[in-house]
Amino acid sequence: MLRNQAITQFREALLAQAEETKALLTEDRELLWDNPGPKSWSAMQCLEHLIMAGEFYQNNLRKELQKAKLRRADHEAATGRFGQKLANAMQPTEAGERKVKTPTSKKITPLPSDVSRHDQVVADYWTVQDNWHQLMDLSSEADWTKIRVVSLIGPILRFYIYDAFAINVAHQNRHLLQAREAVSRLVF
Repeated sequence: MLRNQAITQFREALLAQAEETKALLTEDRELLWDNPGPKSWSAMQCLEHLIMAGEFYQNNLRKELQKAKLRRADHEAATGRFGQKLANAMQPTEAGERKVKTPTSKKITPLPSDVSRHDQVVADYWTVQDNWHQLMDLSSEADWTKIRVVSLIGPILRFYIYDAFAINVAHQNRHLLQAREAVSRLVF
């Protein structure tokens, strides 16, 4: 896939996720912060997790883009085997189910549910979403075959820009599904 096609695809996915999030946020605040089970996150904790993961990857991507060489001509977007596998594993199935349960890094584990943080979490979530769009703008003239982004695992595992955006979209799909499930388990 060409870089500019990929950017368009990722933007469309983020816009669809924004609509899904807006619909989710129409639910009662208390319901959004209520945990459906002892080891389950509330809908808002899912959003908080996306904020934390997003900020981590955005900071690393921004650093790489600042030192990147420009390549104005559109070109094939590089992708790596591990990045593809991770994005695919995170993406919910066609039936709307999470494929596998994965452990969460302590770096991006949300705080306990607290409805008093609602407005701040919502504001931070939209800031992170805006930052994804800004990073796509910044990357639109970058050479996607050269830039790699550090993963949460550490510098030993790095993703191409395409993979970083694909993993983000899949990760957000996964946790928006989890947030909807959390709310639906609480509504009788």
